[in-house]
Amino acid sequence: MPGAYRFAPGTTVTFSASPGAGLGYAFTGWTWTGSRSGSSSAFSVTFELGDESDIFTLTAHFSNTVPGTRNLTVALDPSSMGTGTTVWAPGVYTMIPGQVFTLEALPDSGSYFGGWTVDVSGGSTAVNYAPLMSMAMPDADTTVTASFTDTGATLSLAVVGQGTTGPPPGTYALATTAELMVSAYPFSGWSFSHWEDTLTSAVIATEPDLNVFMTTDTLLTAVFVQNYTLTLIREGGADTLTSPASAESPGITYTHFSPGSPVYVTAAPRSMDWVFQGWSGDLPDGADPSATELTVIMDRNRTLTARYVPADYILTLSAQGEGMSTGTLDPNVGQYGYLDGESVTLNAFPPSASTMAFIGWRDNATSTFISSALSLTIQMTENRDITGVFATDSSAHSLIVQTSGSGTGQTVPAPGVYQILPGQIPYLVATPDPGMYFGGWLVEADFGGGFNELYTEIRQVFPDPVMPPYPMRLTARFEPDGHRLTILEPEGLGSVSPLLGTFDLATGTPVTLAATPYPGWNFVRWVDASNNTVATANPYSFTVTADREIRAVFERPTYTLTLIRSGAGTTTPPSSPAPGTQYVHEAGIVVFISASPGAGQVFDGWTGDVPEGIDPRQTGILVT
Repeated sequence: MPGAYRFAPGTTVTFSASPGAGLGYAFTGWTWTGSRSGSSSAFSVTFELGDESDIFTLTAHFSNTVPGTRNLTVALDPSSMGTGTTVWAPGVYTMIPGQVFTLEALPDSGSYFGGWTVDVSGGSTAVNYAPLMSMAMPDADTTVTASFTDTGATLSLAVVGQGTTGPPPGTYALATTAELMVSAYPFSGWSFSHWEDTLTSAVIATEPDLNVFMTTDTLLTAVFVQNYTLTLIREGGADTLTSPASAESPGITYTHFSPGSPVYVTAAPRSMDWVFQGWSGDLPDGADPSATELTVIMDRNRTLTARYVPADYILTLSAQGEGMSTGTLDPNVGQYGYLDGESVTLNAFPPSASTMAFIGWRDNATSTFISSALSLTIQMTENRDITGVFATDSSAHSLIVQTSGSGTGQTVPAPGVYQILPGQIPYLVATPDPGMYFGGWLVEADFGGGFNELYTEIRQVFPDPVMPPYPMRLTARFEPDGHRLTILEPEGLGSVSPLLGTFDLATGTPVTLAATPYPGWNFVRWVDASNNTVATANPYSFTVTADREIRAVFERPTYTLTLIRSGAGTTTPPSSPAPGTQYVHEAGIVVFISASPGAGQVFDGWTGDVPEGIDPRQTGILVT
């Protein structure tokens, strides 16, 4: 009501204005201490400390000369079985289209609110069961009718923690036909956790918006939990080097993280003047302090410090092409700071659908080319100024990168035609989209009569694809269905290609496994995880149709040692008269054998495959 009011510092007050019924005046806005403050019917202000001696004037303005106004009729349903009142009271109000107004239905004792019927002239009719309803005035005369009934149930809303609900906390008498959405709104520094049954504390829902069907009395509590804070401090560097932004101590504190929520924190590895050296503080368990990207689970208040040190040297990186066109570099064209002795790898990517190939890296200090490799690693011991040069070269050949299959995925470089010099090694990666499977790189070559299939490479990162002196086509296949191939640690000594590991491959992917024994060992067979033999061929080719685990088995070759005894006596290991006693040993094993004559006998010596250089009359000898 108009009048004079006193408020304590820190108090937030919301004022509302509504036009009088049947007067023809529309609300047009507020004036706050002489300044116009908009036309919303609600006006909120917080009285700050130091305002105690100040006098503020708030004026609500109404006019009967506003063009284009519409009539809002608030009415009670005469056929209602119950009784009640409304705020605004029944009547006709003059409104400006677009103005937001709020109506409240108040059933009498023993009655229940049965809903609002909103009838827009020349338009739609809708029913809303929210006892406190806000809506924008349509650009047409509108009638809103409140209905009350004599049967229903009660909806009780409460809160735990700092927050509110819509409708606000309280008890509402609603018809059993009512269906409405209740919403939870946390205050600053708090987050919504869940809705629970007020009587049993059982969790009902974790989303802030909850549909309620009033078939029985319902008691709901919105539970709010206090947010955790993340403080980001930066030593050296600049504010923009981290995300979220950081600052020198005491840093920047962020307060909007709900318990258990993940926060992605990144630090730029370098700028022209600064080099990232790592994180310190409340790092997540197991996190690498040197990682530039961290996933922080907010299970407590945390403080992280990003440390930067001044760069010793600057790398200036540029690209040169033909006309306005060049390829791309990684890192991108720019200036970057490095520490003394730090290594940096430069990558060049020729443009797609162009005649230009990557020619090489030029050291601008000496105007000489230092490498034609697509990937170059240099050590920073001084300031460097390097240009990646792209140009047309008749010796280059086409590398076609494309995708196939009914699934989706990405390739680096993107599908296209690239000119590559013979001997250069392009960087190729295939990454299936979530839920998809990689079907391998189909490798094809054009020796002059069109492309011919060579093989399929199942590794997503193509291993050292040296460009030959003829066109190549690489097709990455992606499918929605697939299986897991696991190449297990071999038994014995040897290596396997592809390398050990797990491969999620599309159904139908052709796979070829090759086993290479170490010196002194032989490949024997392929077995599954249960040690059942699945193949003896090497290489072994098959098609992926199910999950599989495969292990290569290597064994050393074996040889037979036969000990024959003539006459009376014994040997170690034991021997026997011809044909003798046989012992099987792996190749390279050294065996000591000895002879002991029987009573009255004399050892006469060893005969047969006596090792070269061994005296056969010795009773004990070493045999390899």
